[in-house]
Amino acid sequence: MEIKLFAFLADQLGEQITVALDEPVTAQQILTTVREQYPKVSSALKDATVAINQTFVTDDQSFQLAAIHEIALIPPVSGG
Repeated sequence: MEIKLFAFLADQLGEQITVALDEPVTAQQILTTVREQYPKVSSALKDATVAINQTFVTDDQSFQLAAIHEIALIPPVSGG
């Protein structure tokens, strides 16, 4: 499954990564899989938000992959 990345995550890994996910999948499982496959950004993922189909989701929400058109990981950002 392709995952879009933003801010620091995109700077480190590029704008998109591909990971293998099992069904059904939760937001927490997505974060865990990315942490395992990309350990250099593991610390940045502790406060990242998962969006499924452009909607923020909670860690325990479950989704069928066939219903997912887009996954995005958004780390906390700050600016002035």
